[in-house]
Amino acid sequence: EEVEHSREYLRGNDFQKDLLLYVDMLAKTHPYYADTKHCAELNKRSRKMYQECGNITELITFKLLLARLASSLNDGHTTISYWSTYDTIFPIRLALDESSSTTIDITSEEHKGLLGKEVTRINGITIDKLLGMARPLISADNEVNFRNIAKEYMMISEFWPLLGMSDDTLELTLTDGTITKIAAVSKSQLKIVQLQKNAANRITAQRGVLFDYNIFEDESICYLQFN
Repeated sequence: EEVEHSREYLRGNDFQKDLLLYVDMLAKTHPYYADTKHCAELNKRSRKMYQECGNITELITFKLLLARLASSLNDGHTTISYWSTYDTIFPIRLALDESSSTTIDITSEEHKGLLGKEVTRINGITIDKLLGMARPLISADNEVNFRNIAKEYMMISEFWPLLGMSDDTLELTLTDGTITKIAAVSKSQLKIVQLQKNAANRITAQRGVLFDYNIFEDESICYLQFN
């Protein structure tokens, strides 16, 4: 109620009003802002965002503004949804969760010859640069979580305009220099084929014990698996 009676709220447009409520909610409920220094930074940032909202005319632009604030928290549970449903996707997925691998692990029957191929660029842009462009738009707990989300978002045709690109076609450049164009298709028409992996070589493979562990001495990490 305090926000809704403020001068900024009363004189603001719809986007400015929603921004003030959003920032107030974050400040009062998110653990990150229990720190007074962080809260002061939020107030400073919100004043700049308030001015930006004065020039916004499209809802998607407003969502992107809020998403950049949410993603800066490095919290996968505090996020902005860009779409409620989506009808078309690009029938291609990269295995971005596996270190720096950009291997195609899922595609459509039409493009099954691409399974296992490594992609170096999409629309002429390196994968690392694309991920850098997407990072401020995706809320994630850490880099692994971010890559898991990003690889799914990159299949959604409506995600690419958020990066300033077409939602009709993707151009994939493979390691041999070959360029392949992938058109967006309806989800209902899609028939998926998936790269088969040898589960025995994966650390997370199923084992017939209650729990198991691997020690990685170089990284000083113990991976403990409960089954």
